[in-house]
Amino acid sequence: MKYNSGFTLLELLIAVSIIGGSAALAAPAIGTAMAERRVAQAQLDALRIGRQARSEALALGTAHLLRFTKASNPDSLGMLRLYRGSNSGCNTTDWSTITSGTSCTAPNCVAEVNLGDSKYRFSATNFVQMEGSPDEALVDLCYTSSGMLWHRIASTAPFSDQNNTNGVSGGYAFWFQGKLGTAFRGVRRWAVFPLGGAPRVMQ
Repeated sequence: MKYNSGFTLLELLIAVSIIGGSAALAAPAIGTAMAERRVAQAQLDALRIGRQARSEALALGTAHLLRFTKASNPDSLGMLRLYRGSNSGCNTTDWSTITSGTSCTAPNCVAEVNLGDSKYRFSATNFVQMEGSPDEALVDLCYTSSGMLWHRIASTAPFSDQNNTNGVSGGYAFWFQGKLGTAFRGVRRWAVFPLGGAPRVMQ
């Protein structure tokens, strides 16, 4: 005589309870890991766009402008945009015309890292914040055709390659951190743009 093997209703209920309990325990850790991944991604993307600015300036012989603003779409989480200049100099390029568009479109705007994008935010209250150090609403970093970094903190000001100008001590730094509502959480990650070299991670 053959008997059909299977699970009883009680066994199924116990299994479902165990799976549900395990998922509930793991959910906070998974959420934290996903938030940290978005912060790390934002840091790496900022470094990538900075290195692209410097390498293209060297390769093409034209100045490249990397503009940081606290504005993003949506909200004010921070944004970087990369613009290609028309000649080799930062102060001899008409950046006001090149940066006049409201969106990042070719040929003037080459790349963008927008912290308002869904790539970096899980919801309206769970996102990644980007800030600059020195803390300014706008920072223009311009790479010359020789790969040197010039800077300014007003879109109409002349660029400077000097240290101790605009509060700069060796270069600019940007930090990225997860935010839940109004509270920061997790590890703060840094991307450094030195006056005389390529962008890099600051530990």
